[in-house]
Amino acid sequence: RQVVAVVLVVAVVAVPAQVVLRRVKDIGRISAMSHAGSTQRRNILSSGFERVARALRKLVRRRNRGLEFRRVQALDLAKILGDNSIKAHWLRPFDVGELMSRHQIAPRGVIHLGAHQGDEIDTYLRLGFSQIIMVDANPAMIPGLRARAASHSHVHIVHAAISDRDGPIRLRITNAEQSSSILPLARHKDYYPSIREDEQVEVPGQTIDSMLASLGFTANDFSLLVMDIQGAELRALQGATKTLPHIDAVLTEFNLAELYEGCALLPAFEEFMAQRGFNRGADCTPWHPTWGDAFYVKRPVVAMSSLGSNGRFANQLYQYLFVRLAAQANNAVVQVPDWVGAHIYGLEDPAPIRALQTFDEAKPRLSPRTSIHNIAPEAMIGERSDIGDIDFRGYFQFDARHLSPHRAFAQKLFTPTTAIQQGIDRSLAKLREGNREIIAVHLRRGDYGYDYFFRAPCAWYEAWMNSIGVDPARAVLYLASEDAAKYRSRFKPFRTATARDVSALAPELDWLLDFEILRAADRVAISNSSFSFMAAFLNTKISRAMRPSAAEMKLVEFDPLDAPVLFREKLSANAHAHLLTLD
Repeated sequence: RQVVAVVLVVAVVAVPAQVVLRRVKDIGRISAMSHAGSTQRRNILSSGFERVARALRKLVRRRNRGLEFRRVQALDLAKILGDNSIKAHWLRPFDVGELMSRHQIAPRGVIHLGAHQGDEIDTYLRLGFSQIIMVDANPAMIPGLRARAASHSHVHIVHAAISDRDGPIRLRITNAEQSSSILPLARHKDYYPSIREDEQVEVPGQTIDSMLASLGFTANDFSLLVMDIQGAELRALQGATKTLPHIDAVLTEFNLAELYEGCALLPAFEEFMAQRGFNRGADCTPWHPTWGDAFYVKRPVVAMSSLGSNGRFANQLYQYLFVRLAAQANNAVVQVPDWVGAHIYGLEDPAPIRALQTFDEAKPRLSPRTSIHNIAPEAMIGERSDIGDIDFRGYFQFDARHLSPHRAFAQKLFTPTTAIQQGIDRSLAKLREGNREIIAVHLRRGDYGYDYFFRAPCAWYEAWMNSIGVDPARAVLYLASEDAAKYRSRFKPFRTATARDVSALAPELDWLLDFEILRAADRVAISNSSFSFMAAFLNTKISRAMRPSAAEMKLVEFDPLDAPVLFREKLSANAHAHLLTLD
């Protein structure tokens, strides 16, 4: 009791109350997706109190995800942007067609376990599946299914409970038909107290392998397996040893709490699938945090479990871009934690939960026998390097010449969601009133002043502005900075503007508007900062830009597509103090 009390007290002190409440409310998802599972862990997870304590311990050791992430998490983006349809991707139900298109799954044939009333038949017909098998254990569902399939010779209805063995099985029918299962209700009764078991009936039991054989099909006839069988999904796969090697994708319901007695929780399911070459390419929990749907594809996984906690916004952009490019080069799926870019750019990657080999950019920790041990990280994004099932850590801020072939991909990847982009566009239109040229300057101040993170004096930017021969009446100078307003007087006679002058977004997103204005401006002068360098890299209006050089004590010209992200010469304390006097 004393140990538990200490854990709880430390957790409450260490994190904001609203975060604890949010995590406890979402305890099923957090608990089961935090670690790879085992039989012992599954037994422990069945205790509600242990799940709460485990989540709180996770919060205690949770790393800082960065100022921008905290700001976005604190926002109600739907309210601020006036769009109630905005939801995190894991709160939106799957679109089967979109998933198949995204992961390039050909519609050879589909096996659907737990067909219920067959609502998906029309979708499968539209997607062009050549064979459709709809299976349900409840005898009451079969007449309706057969009626829906009557006019389609390639739609086959099977009455059976699919499990890991052939032979009669008892089906437990509930008053809510879709909750019926071959497994008894467990935690399900806590979350859905109105649902009860009404009766048990004996039904035919089959494995997937024997079912296909009885229908005269081969496993190669099918590319997609769909399972909605209330906790019996892993048992069904254990009876598909001949079929599973030929399946390209599995869309399955999963459990994050023991809703049914003996059901496999997601971590155990994940390990089973990984051993057979499948990795989770998407997941969602739109109905309840203790269960949801997952989409597995037969591909390796490229993960970055440190994303969102290793550096601020631009660092995260470089990290995510690396992961996506490495995955693209190796036909892999991406798994990353929730991070600020997922909300801003509408990115839909599932979180990693399985323990993987770690590759640290600064100190590779893979075995020398691993093929990528001696491959430079920048080489992993250009062509197939046979990487997979690896958790990457690092900054991956390569010289821009390595990323320049992928700039169009990065621009598309980092396009804000529609509602946010509309606010940015309105802000840009206000800046350009009168057809003005936008000159954007980034003055990095607040967290700078050590090592090679130096505060470039305003005087350097003033000198550049006075040298470029721009008519002040036909241009607007946009100041991107933590406290931009205080530097306006340094740039007379130019018309100056800050995020607060033109933003059509919430004040909490001023930093994002700064980034997007730097990305869209006609001329750009950055800081020695990955934030403004990435914006310049994504900016298609400029071919050259300006950056500060402590070695030359002025702004120097650079090519955003062929330059180092940062000047990395460390300055002494005296040198930093001198730069402050110039500011």
